[in-house]
Amino acid sequence: MKEPKKMAVFLRACVLGVLLGWAFPALADGVFGSRLQEDTTRRFENYLKGEIRAERLQVALRGTDGDLQAGRVPEVRIFCSGALLGDLRCDRLVVVLRFVTFRPSGQGVLLENPGAAEVSGTILEKDCEQSLKKSFPDLKNAEVRLEGSRVVVSGAYAKNYVVPVRAFVKLYGKYVIDPQSGEASLAFEKATNDNPFISTEDIAKSLSRKSLRLSLAEFFVKPSLRDVRVDKRMVWFSTKP
Repeated sequence: MKEPKKMAVFLRACVLGVLLGWAFPALADGVFGSRLQEDTTRRFENYLKGEIRAERLQVALRGTDGDLQAGRVPEVRIFCSGALLGDLRCDRLVVVLRFVTFRPSGQGVLLENPGAAEVSGTILEKDCEQSLKKSFPDLKNAEVRLEGSRVVVSGAYAKNYVVPVRAFVKLYGKYVIDPQSGEASLAFEKATNDNPFISTEDIAKSLSRKSLRLSLAEFFVKPSLRDVRVDKRMVWFSTKP
């Protein structure tokens, strides 16, 4: 499949997932309206609000009363806005769990097996910039621009060595997924600065190690990333099924 076509398919899948995400809970309530299902949905929401740091979170369950009584759910869909992955804010985050087993615990649930998990989401340009400013304070007046398929980082690099040094730097990179960890970081393919005594390569390596990393290592489910793309001034990502 050619790259433009792959990008179009990927973006349509993400957009469809997000749009259906907010519509599906209302649909599910209309189809599966038993008290047991409403109670179980509320329990899952209580549990997940303790696992996911999000500004808004909704849950939709697909399953019969018989499934829920047996402590299993064929499918759980979790729709979040403003969710945090590390220090990156996701504008939209969708989590799909399949073949979940659970038992009630207090006002929530205890997941005995979260089943198979898929995660997809989007990160806005402005949230990338805010994350960079927090995670890499050596870059003053930092800016992030999502241009075409690249992440462009610029700012005034300031560091105190034996004497203070400063340089205006501009870095151009793309996300690369580590096949072993399943995490994504920026690989900078081009960099400039106006101070010949400062190594742009060292700045790029340090920034890539500390900032704008995409990882589910601290999330409640930990699937490996499959795709990370930059388009329409957003970062789009999804995990392996």
